[in-house]
Amino acid sequence: MEIMLPVALSGFLLMSSLVVAVGPENAFILRQGLTGRHVGLVVSLAILIDLVLIALGCLGLGALIGGQALLLKAISWAGALFLVYYAYGAFRRALHPHGLGPETGSSTSVGEALRVLLAVTILNPNVLLDTVLIVGGTSARYDGSERLWYFLGAGLASTLWFILVGGGARYLRGFFASTRVWRCFELANGLIMLWAASRIVMPA
Repeated sequence: MEIMLPVALSGFLLMSSLVVAVGPENAFILRQGLTGRHVGLVVSLAILIDLVLIALGCLGLGALIGGQALLLKAISWAGALFLVYYAYGAFRRALHPHGLGPETGSSTSVGEALRVLLAVTILNPNVLLDTVLIVGGTSARYDGSERLWYFLGAGLASTLWFILVGGGARYLRGFFASTRVWRCFELANGLIMLWAASRIVMPA
């Protein structure tokens, strides 16, 4: 087992460096955590999606996806359009900020929350590139049980991060009770979505 720990640590560190980057998925989970809307379900689904994508990458799906340029382009444009639409919603909320009050957690439906999460992950090719191509591709240097430990390390990093973002946001609710602060957050949220959309269709 001691021999496998460096392999698991390799997966953990690589996934940590990728998952903590500011992006639409993290911004959405943070917003759910702040508003208290279906946090456990959203965080659980985010973890499940990442685990599935990492597993597929470790199984070699990255090489297959990397050769499908047309498919990646279609996903890219669909994801970019959705992010622009979500940014529009964030800017609208910024124009009519409400702060965080006792009524905040009662509006958004479960279905809407899950649809947005699926869109900002599955329709975001950057997520696919990070988890399937980069993390999964790096796993190719390991064989057998070593690759399993690599997967466990990467999965642990993703799991801990989403729990931290979604669960830890509750401690910031007092700060976001101000309508001015909430307006700034929604503006930043919208800008993150637009930035992500631009990176998707015009990669650096």
